[in-house]
Amino acid sequence: ISRNSCVDKLARGMILSSSLRMLQGIVVGIASFLLIMTSIDVQSIVLNFLALSFISSLDNLAFSHAVRGTYGSYLQEKAKKVQNEKLPSFVMKKTCNTYLKLCVLGLMLVMMMGYTTYCTVKQSA
Repeated sequence: ISRNSCVDKLARGMILSSSLRMLQGIVVGIASFLLIMTSIDVQSIVLNFLALSFISSLDNLAFSHAVRGTYGSYLQEKAKKVQNEKLPSFVMKKTCNTYLKLCVLGLMLVMMMGYTTYCTVKQSA
């Protein structure tokens, strides 16, 4: 196996991982916005965010249990390997695409403002 094919395979895995993390962040942002917009009182907002925080912390808890060996030696070995793995050099580039970040941020802002306007118009009617 050539080095280029290994790098390409690794790059595709990193792109998939990064895309899924970005999707997760977008979904959590939308869910948070909807929780705020649909909540009637402050208590329900606080309880909803506590539940959201608890659910999002479960993956960290599961990983720490895997590192300690709670789920068996095979998962402990794999979790420690992941924990000690260094990022490839092509991931560690200092340059980032600022234009793409601004576009995604702008799109999210437009979507949230659009939904706020929609809710305001519906409540006024």
